[in-house]
Amino acid sequence: MKDTKRKKIGIKLIPVLLLFGAFLVYLNWSQNSEPTFEINKEFKEVQSETKVFEQISQELTGSFMPIEYQLFQDVDLEKVLVKERRTLEIEKVWMQDNYLHLIYSVDMLPEDQNEKDIPQLTFNELSLHYKENSISIKVNKLSNRGPNTIPQSYVYKHKLYRGIAIDTVDSEESFDELQQVYEWNNVDYITLVNPKMVQDSTKGKTLDSISFDTSLNPQFDQTLEAFELNKTTNLDNGLQVMWKDLMLKMNHLNLSFQLEKTDQILQGITLDTVSNGKVMSEGYYPVMKKDNHYEISLPPFESMPDTFKVQVRALDFIDRDEALSYTISSEMINEGLALSKGDKVDVIEELGTRNGMTVSYAGLSNALPGYEVDQGPSDVLGIAIQLEDIPGDRFRMWFNMVTEEMQNLKYNKTESQSNSEVYYNVGPLIEISNENGELAESYGSSSETMPDKEIQEFHVNKEFFKRSSEVTVKLSQFPIHKKVSGSKMTFNLR
Repeated sequence: MKDTKRKKIGIKLIPVLLLFGAFLVYLNWSQNSEPTFEINKEFKEVQSETKVFEQISQELTGSFMPIEYQLFQDVDLEKVLVKERRTLEIEKVWMQDNYLHLIYSVDMLPEDQNEKDIPQLTFNELSLHYKENSISIKVNKLSNRGPNTIPQSYVYKHKLYRGIAIDTVDSEESFDELQQVYEWNNVDYITLVNPKMVQDSTKGKTLDSISFDTSLNPQFDQTLEAFELNKTTNLDNGLQVMWKDLMLKMNHLNLSFQLEKTDQILQGITLDTVSNGKVMSEGYYPVMKKDNHYEISLPPFESMPDTFKVQVRALDFIDRDEALSYTISSEMINEGLALSKGDKVDVIEELGTRNGMTVSYAGLSNALPGYEVDQGPSDVLGIAIQLEDIPGDRFRMWFNMVTEEMQNLKYNKTESQSNSEVYYNVGPLIEISNENGELAESYGSSSETMPDKEIQEFHVNKEFFKRSSEVTVKLSQFPIHKKVSGSKMTFNLR
């Protein structure tokens, strides 16, 4: 009886073994011979594997630099997909700034007509390992779509290549956990937990977990290369810009320079940049003072150029004149606290002029109905400052950081901070305090542009006003805007 059962089981296994054997023969043949079938024109076919990786890198990161600087690590791990009669290959991996980038390929079959015919790699969890340590990342929590697979795939030599960008941080807790990885300073191997090969958005079959060795060195804003510039631009007002060096980073360029023949302190610079004859950027950049030189952050290169050109258009210096100030009386404070939503106390009190601009105090306002300030209470009063005759488009430049990011009146400084490095010191220095010397916290701001004037409102918690008998607003260090011209300086980077 047992022999009969064994024979039946053996008979049932024969087709399976034959199929598996046939696939192994096919796989061995396919790996040792070049397929000759014609690729359907629906696919994006390229002429080299390097081109494949460059294009996927550009779509994943917005830059060709990761391939040019060999930031992706080769993996070359193959997994046979018996049912699909294909081979999945993990080609490359790279991790930076909390993102894990992965490139994989799937070999094509003669009947493939478009991308929907080729299964797509998905997974809801992965783990990073270093020695005995590991952390797990739930990928499906990061976005509704899970891993961000780029929409365009590429074909080279009958293999279809795809890229995936995985944001490994979706909360403060996961951010703290990921710091362990940066403390490790290395990742020995990565495991894709219970991955699937999904075809045409249908439910795919779960595969065994895929692990592959790495020697990743996760970094934030990786430095790729540094260039000494050592050139000088002469400006028409007698000033000289001595360009020191260019730090090529993954996410930005760090350009440093000295400003000769002036004892004024620079706050910002307007310049044009050109790489390989193509305009990269035109705009205003705040400066950071470091020791005896300045630094600015520029947009990154998409790919490494042969030449890089810089032309200075304007300089903004810090005005050292005495501060302009206005004291809000207890009567006006009470009037402001009694305002209904959306109402305001209209007052125009001229404070003085600076560099051709007229500066006035313009009253208090309650937040508009439904207005929500970021990371702070919505129960605020707005202190309005009106400026007239601002040169060019400087208003938006000077108050941009305040409008978008100011949380604790970032322009308030104490004596202990005055000698420290100041980054993004843009626009006037703002100080709001009460009779006890307490500095106000700000929870954002808003601005209004009119044909002949600009108004900026700084939002301060009402509780600050309630415990104050008077509030003083001081504005100093108004930028002095100077247009300049000079030759476009060219730097050879190759």
